[in-house]
Amino acid sequence: MEKNTKLMYILAIFIGFISSLIFFMNAKSEEEKAEAKLSLNFEISFAIVAFIASFVIGFILGMVGLGLVAPLVSLAIWVFHAFVDFKAMKATEEGKTPEFPINFNLVK
Repeated sequence: MEKNTKLMYILAIFIGFISSLIFFMNAKSEEEKAEAKLSLNFEISFAIVAFIASFVIGFILGMVGLGLVAPLVSLAIWVFHAFVDFKAMKATEEGKTPEFPINFNLVK
Protein backbone atom coordinates (compact mmCIF):
# COMPACT_ATOMS: atom_id res chain seq x y z
CA MET A 1 0.00 0.00 0.00
CA GLU A 2 2.79 2.39 0.82
CA LYS A 3 4.21 2.32 -2.72
CA ASN A 4 0.80 3.03 -4.22
CA THR A 5 0.24 5.91 -1.84
CA LYS A 6 3.65 7.41 -2.57
CA LEU A 7 2.97 7.17 -6.29
CA MET A 8 -0.43 8.78 -5.83
CA TYR A 9 1.08 11.81 -4.08
CA ILE A 10 3.92 12.16 -6.58
CA LEU A 11 1.50 12.04 -9.51
CA ALA A 12 -0.85 14.47 -7.75
CA ILE A 13 1.89 17.11 -7.85
CA PHE A 14 1.81 17.03 -11.64
CA ILE A 15 -1.71 15.95 -12.64
CA GLY A 16 -3.76 17.06 -9.64
CA PHE A 17 -6.89 15.24 -8.58
CA ILE A 18 -6.84 12.82 -11.51
CA SER A 19 -4.25 10.58 -9.83
CA SER A 20 -6.21 10.54 -6.58
CA LEU A 21 -9.39 9.73 -8.47
CA ILE A 22 -7.72 6.81 -10.27
CA PHE A 23 -6.34 5.42 -7.01
CA PHE A 24 -9.69 5.96 -5.27
CA MET A 25 -11.56 4.01 -7.94
CA ASN A 26 -8.99 1.18 -8.01
CA ALA A 27 -8.42 0.81 -4.26
CA LYS A 28 -8.22 -2.81 -3.15
CA SER A 29 -8.59 -2.29 0.59
CA GLU A 30 -10.54 0.06 2.81
CA GLU A 31 -7.28 1.60 4.04
CA GLU A 32 -6.19 2.46 0.49
CA LYS A 33 -9.65 3.82 -0.30
CA ALA A 34 -9.62 6.03 2.82
CA GLU A 35 -6.17 7.39 1.96
CA ALA A 36 -7.18 8.06 -1.64
CA LYS A 37 -10.43 9.71 -0.52
CA LEU A 38 -8.51 12.03 1.81
CA SER A 39 -6.14 12.94 -1.01
CA LEU A 40 -8.98 13.35 -3.51
CA ASN A 41 -10.83 15.73 -1.20
CA PHE A 42 -7.67 17.81 -0.79
CA GLU A 43 -6.86 17.87 -4.50
CA ILE A 44 -10.37 18.96 -5.48
CA SER A 45 -10.47 21.56 -2.70
CA PHE A 46 -7.04 22.85 -3.66
CA ALA A 47 -7.97 23.05 -7.36
CA ILE A 48 -11.03 25.17 -6.53
CA VAL A 49 -9.15 27.48 -4.17
CA ALA A 50 -6.11 27.79 -6.46
CA PHE A 51 -8.29 28.63 -9.46
CA ILE A 52 -10.14 31.34 -7.56
CA ALA A 53 -6.96 32.73 -6.00
CA SER A 54 -5.11 32.78 -9.32
CA PHE A 55 -8.01 34.50 -11.04
CA VAL A 56 -8.52 37.11 -8.33
CA ILE A 57 -4.83 37.84 -7.83
CA GLY A 58 -4.21 37.90 -11.58
CA PHE A 59 -7.13 40.26 -12.08
CA ILE A 60 -5.99 42.58 -9.29
CA LEU A 61 -2.39 42.60 -10.49
CA GLY A 62 -3.56 43.18 -14.05
CA MET A 63 -5.64 46.16 -12.98
CA VAL A 64 -2.65 47.87 -11.34
CA GLY A 65 -0.36 47.12 -14.27
CA LEU A 66 1.56 44.21 -12.74
CA GLY A 67 0.04 41.50 -14.90
CA LEU A 68 3.45 39.97 -15.59
CA VAL A 69 3.74 39.05 -11.91
CA ALA A 70 0.63 36.82 -12.07
CA PRO A 71 2.52 33.78 -13.46
CA LEU A 72 4.88 34.01 -10.48
CA VAL A 73 1.86 33.82 -8.19
CA SER A 74 0.70 30.69 -10.02
CA LEU A 75 4.18 29.21 -9.66
CA ALA A 76 4.13 29.95 -5.92
CA ILE A 77 0.75 28.23 -5.62
CA TRP A 78 2.10 25.16 -7.46
CA VAL A 79 5.20 25.04 -5.22
CA PHE A 80 2.95 25.18 -2.15
CA HIS A 81 0.87 22.32 -3.59
CA ALA A 82 4.01 20.24 -4.21
CA PHE A 83 5.20 20.91 -0.65
CA VAL A 84 1.87 19.82 0.86
CA ASP A 85 1.78 16.63 -1.23
CA PHE A 86 5.38 15.83 -0.31
CA LYS A 87 4.62 16.40 3.38
CA ALA A 88 1.56 14.11 3.09
CA MET A 89 3.69 11.44 1.45
CA LYS A 90 6.20 11.62 4.32
CA ALA A 91 3.41 11.40 6.90
CA THR A 92 2.07 8.30 5.18
CA GLU A 93 5.54 6.73 5.22
CA GLU A 94 5.64 7.27 8.99
CA GLY A 95 2.24 5.62 9.39
CA LYS A 96 0.45 8.85 10.29
CA THR A 97 -2.65 10.34 8.73
CA PRO A 98 -1.67 13.31 6.55
CA GLU A 99 -2.98 16.72 7.49
CA PHE A 100 -4.00 19.09 4.73
CA PRO A 101 -4.45 22.86 5.11
CA ILE A 102 -7.50 22.88 2.81
CA ASN A 103 -9.84 19.92 2.82
CA PHE A 104 -13.53 20.21 2.04
CA ASN A 105 -15.27 16.84 2.38
CA LEU A 106 -16.69 16.69 -1.13
CA VAL A 107 -16.22 12.92 -1.62
CA LYS A 108 -17.97 10.87 1.03
